[in-house]
Amino acid sequence: PPAIKLIHEATSLLPNIKQVACFDTAFHSTMPEKSYTYPIPYAWTADFKLQRFGFHGLNYAWCSTKAAQLLGPEKNKLVICHLGHGASACAVSDGKSVYTTMGLTPLEGLMMGTRSGTIDAGIIFHMARTQKLSIEEIEKALLKESGLLGVSGKSADMREVITLAQAGDERANLAIEIYCLRVQQAIGALSTTMGGVDAVIFTAGVGENAALIREKVIAPLGFLGLEIDTALNQACQPDCDISKANSKSRVLVLAAREELQMLHEIDSLLNQ
Repeated sequence: PPAIKLIHEATSLLPNIKQVACFDTAFHSTMPEKSYTYPIPYAWTADFKLQRFGFHGLNYAWCSTKAAQLLGPEKNKLVICHLGHGASACAVSDGKSVYTTMGLTPLEGLMMGTRSGTIDAGIIFHMARTQKLSIEEIEKALLKESGLLGVSGKSADMREVITLAQAGDERANLAIEIYCLRVQQAIGALSTTMGGVDAVIFTAGVGENAALIREKVIAPLGFLGLEIDTALNQACQPDCDISKANSKSRVLVLAAREELQMLHEIDSLLNQ
């Protein structure tokens, strides 16, 4: 893997310099067993370590700390939506990950730029049997030819898909509708996991910059106490609170700062 190669190269060039690895999965190590265990033959889990690991952990750690600074520690049930080219959502309770939508690989969960997210596994068997597609062909289709690109047929870039939809492209509009539905479903499910939600946080490229997506996602979630102020949403420059004044739960937009989280973790480790 490139990261391992880089470590070896750095060791060769700078043998006396300390190296620190920051894992994007580490934040999710607090998930309970029921959250990370798949309902598959248990021998697969035990023998092959097939379990939910999750990703985007560095940004989830950053956003949960930032949210505590902005909202106070009593607002401790967060659903963080990392919406970029890759996308996932995470339930964070008292600063700890309790469930996340990505799993063993980054293919599970939300609809993404080119990844399908969660689908019926039977589709894989069906395409292999009826269309004689190889595992490699199906893997390529689900990783690189699905998501926004697959549904719209034109782009994996949310900015372009929004422009197409606003110009009347029906498939681009369908892609947006599916995308937002999947995020809404994740927010609902993750809120249930914690017994409620104090704040929903949007972060990463789409989450920070696509006001339309934030508006569409939150619109039907008033039953969770989530309401956004249209003017604040349109004018938002992260970090910001875009909730209505009387919203029972808050909606924040926070800049993804994985690099600062890494610096924080490195500093903490080296100065123990």
